Amino acid sequence: MLVLAVLIPILYCAIQPAEMNTVAADSARLIAEDQAQAFKTNEPATLARRLERAWVLNLIVVIAGAAALGITWAKSGFNLDISLFMPSGGGHWAVQGPFAVPAAAQLHASQAATAMAVAMGEQVTNMVQPFWALPVLAIAGISLRRVMGFTVMSFLVGAIVYGLALLVLV
Repeated sequence: MLVLAVLIPILYCAIQPAEMNTVAADSARLIAEDQAQAFKTNEPATLARRLERAWVLNLIVVIAGAAALGITWAKSGFNLDISLFMPSGGGHWAVQGPFAVPAAAQLHASQAATAMAVAMGEQVTNMVQPFWALPVLAIAGISLRRVMGFTVMSFLVGAIVYGLALLVLV
């Protein structure tokens, strides 16, 4: 944690925009920029842009999710349990613990290290998509796209640091 507490601020300083490219936040301007970018049609039609706007991909995901729920409910009856809604932290361990503990025992691995690996994996994914930031961004009038570069870099650094900690210290 201390390594991350030092590396993340250094990383953010390194990837922040140059002084000449920064402007004081003006919520009206930010909203206008976000709306203008959403409706630009003169940009080149790259594969990524076409996939981003492909409604059929969303339809496939919805159909696959509905099918998975239908199959599960057909086998075990209708229920809305924790496999469907998994909270963070302790709830995450409640779901993954029953699988991680026997696997660690069978591999003769440290139970403590296994528990920490599950916790670190859950926390590092929270770095890439921090749900706590959504209300802050809404209050500030900033779109998520403006902070995703920082969160993705936090995820990469966190994954490396946590991975090395588990490999070296355990």
